[in-house]
Amino acid sequence: MVCIAFITMPCVWSLNAQNHNIILSPTPVMGGVVAGSGVYEYGMPVLVTAIPQPFYIFERWEEDGEVVTLHSEYHFTVTKDRHLVAIFGTATKSFDITVSANPQECGTVSGGGTYSFGDQVIVSATAHYGYQFKNWTENDVVVANTPSGGHQFVASDTRNLTANFVPAVYGIGIILNSYEGGTVSGDGVYTHGENVVVSAIANSGYEFVNWTEYGRVVCTTPEYKFIALKSHSLDANFRKK
Repeated sequence: MVCIAFITMPCVWSLNAQNHNIILSPTPVMGGVVAGSGVYEYGMPVLVTAIPQPFYIFERWEEDGEVVTLHSEYHFTVTKDRHLVAIFGTATKSFDITVSANPQECGTVSGGGTYSFGDQVIVSATAHYGYQFKNWTENDVVVANTPSGGHQFVASDTRNLTANFVPAVYGIGIILNSYEGGTVSGDGVYTHGENVVVSAIANSGYEFVNWTEYGRVVCTTPEYKFIALKSHSLDANFRKK
């Protein structure tokens, strides 16, 4: 009899498979988005992609400060951990910034012109005498109402801005030198060029003397008429008879 021996050989599996991290970053962050990062096994094919945001362009992939490729899509085989940086640059694009005054004769504006994407834009509005700046609007929507009339923003689109002006307003205040002396009327808020009438009525036992402003006599009759061209602080002076 012939004996036949069967020898079973154990199966040997590769223990060399290893996971690697593929990390992607955009520079600048707002320049674009990147896709393809993750954990991959050794030897796997990988595709990473860089997509620029509006007004940016893809320039290159870098790793450790060295250029890897100038193509936005980069294919490679995983052999190690990698940190790839997508470099984006600003696309050359310009925008027209138009500024105007409303009403045109009430003030002046500046800062309009052609700007490159990302430029700082400063527009200014200066009211003529008798008017004051109200706000900046665009398509009838208020975009700024700083008292100085200045407005600052970054150029990223064509803009058509309007500086709105309104007649200036002035405060007319009245101070009595003697509360027992009498009563007054006519104080309040007036627009530029409006007629103002302030009046003083003496109480019994008193008589009206004059109207003064900062110590200077401006009128000696109880009724004082003038045109509002600025704010005033008037003193109504009474004395005992």
